[in-house]
Amino acid sequence: MGPCSEGQSPINLKLTKELWREDLDYLKEKITTKHLNPYHRLSKEAIDVEYATALKTINLGSNSEAALALTSFASKFGDGHTYARPYKAFSEIPLYFRWFNDRLYVQNVEASLQKYLGWEIVKFGGFTPEEVLDKVSNYIANGESKGYIINEAQYVLRLTEMLNALKVSKEEDVLTLTVRNENGIIDSFDVCLKQPCSLTNMTNTFKKEPLRFQRFNEKLWYKTVTTDEGVIGYFNFISYLNKKEMKAFGKRLNKWIEEGNFNVLLIDFRTNGGGDGKKGERLLNIVKETIQSKKIIVYVGIGNMTFSAGMGNASDFQKGLNAKFIGQPTAARPNGYQENNSFTLPNSNIPCSYSSEYYTYSDKDTSGIIPDILIEYDWKGFYNGQDPVIDWIMNTHFSKN
Repeated sequence: MGPCSEGQSPINLKLTKELWREDLDYLKEKITTKHLNPYHRLSKEAIDVEYATALKTINLGSNSEAALALTSFASKFGDGHTYARPYKAFSEIPLYFRWFNDRLYVQNVEASLQKYLGWEIVKFGGFTPEEVLDKVSNYIANGESKGYIINEAQYVLRLTEMLNALKVSKEEDVLTLTVRNENGIIDSFDVCLKQPCSLTNMTNTFKKEPLRFQRFNEKLWYKTVTTDEGVIGYFNFISYLNKKEMKAFGKRLNKWIEEGNFNVLLIDFRTNGGGDGKKGERLLNIVKETIQSKKIIVYVGIGNMTFSAGMGNASDFQKGLNAKFIGQPTAARPNGYQENNSFTLPNSNIPCSYSSEYYTYSDKDTSGIIPDILIEYDWKGFYNGQDPVIDWIMNTHFSKN
């Protein structure tokens, strides 16, 4: 089980049916009265139907199924900032996987199963990955982009309680994966669902880390990237420092840009899941004049982890620097409901949130920001540390200029 957040009481899933019903009522009351527009996705009548479905699950199901009934109910309000997340009280299986171009691959697994690293999963228990994604979507806000759903699914499908609720396996203790390698050879292996499962003896996620996943313990960092094709500046905007640290970082960033020997800059928001967007706006104001005076060509990297303030700041930098978006569609809608307003349920202590603001970043109401330059990823390149966004800039941009 994961730790609770500092200052937050541990999640308690051992409740009576009556206490679960109280939590459901509290959740419904909080969202429907506090959300800026609770019925923007579904009508009040449709939400009442979802409430009845959740109530039925609570009355008939286990404690973990009751908790997930709250998750499913909150997701029906349609935006990623409105949720009920009991996940820290759940257990993880010793398996990581990742979707590439609608195909699911083994990303990280127990060392004893290393031979299956990078194999495509063709059957997830008794279902295809497409069927499993459809089933788990019932617990994920479907008003954001497909990338958001996939990114969330990659996490929640690793939780034993979720897998049991979805009934993807005929056996409670084992999940059987049918896999296929690049030569078309089919095989299968089992992953334990019975707790505790060990996560200490896992394979490495990468043979070589892609640039955007390097220095991941740093919230913001930059470097000059030099290859045979050319030189670019690279700034990875992962997250946000406090106000004072952000200002100091902005000065260092501006000096690096000012003294740099590059005329192309990639500002990477692909792993930015959100924070305080005002800090990002202030950072843009610090570097904007230098970038414009040096006539630096700017690309803004986006993808299915770009969410909330990360999406908003990506849009700010793109507009403010006359940049092009490169990568894949963002997790968040460019026009949608945002701002976490956190609360916990009175009996289970499950952390929840509702949205209180509506932001508009585009004149086109798409499910995510659509990049000007769409880049596809594949498992082999991902594992070997290749970054097709940087490759595109190096190979295509420099050959054109």
